[in-house]
This record gives sequence, structure tokens and C-alpha cells, in this order.
Amino acid sequence: MFVFKKIPSVLFVITYGVIVSLPGFPLSETINAYVAKVHFLALTTPILAYAGIAIGKDLDTFKKSGWRIVIVSLFVMISTYIGSAAIAQGST
Repeated sequence: MFVFKKIPSVLFVITYGVIVSLPGFPLSETINAYVAKVHFLALTTPILAYAGIAIGKDLDTFKKSGWRIVIVSLFVMISTYIGSAAIAQGST
């Protein structure tokens, strides 16, 4: 398998996932049936945890960004929470 060293592995996983789920790909109907059973919110939790860890590693850089970044971060977190709650309320 041909793999670039500088490209993140997440990009390869997403690319391969798109390719195997294309309608012309063999077994795509079976793969899509399994993927359809996975809930969207179950996928967002690890992604948000990964983002939190990435920010935690660079906490000194985050502190040097100034007080404005804290306000922006609060708005992003609050809006993400409200958006997640709205999606969860609509899916029940």
C-alpha cells in the first residue's frame, strides 16, 4: 500500500471510507448498511476529545494568544453544546 509520511492517518481513513462506500465499489451496499447503524453523535465524542487533547498539549501557546481567544472559545463551546442538544432533542 502506498502511504505518504507527511499526511495524517485520519485523512487516509476518511479517504478509504469514502472510496469503499461509493455506489460502484464491490460490497458498498453491505458496508453502507453497517455504517448506517452508527449514530452521528457517537462519532462526535471521540473527535471532540481529540480536539481537547490537542489544545491541552499547547496550553502555553493558548495562554499567549490573549484574552480574546478565551471569549471566542467560550462562544464556540456554548454554541457547540446548544447545537448538540438541539440535534439530540430532534433525534429522539
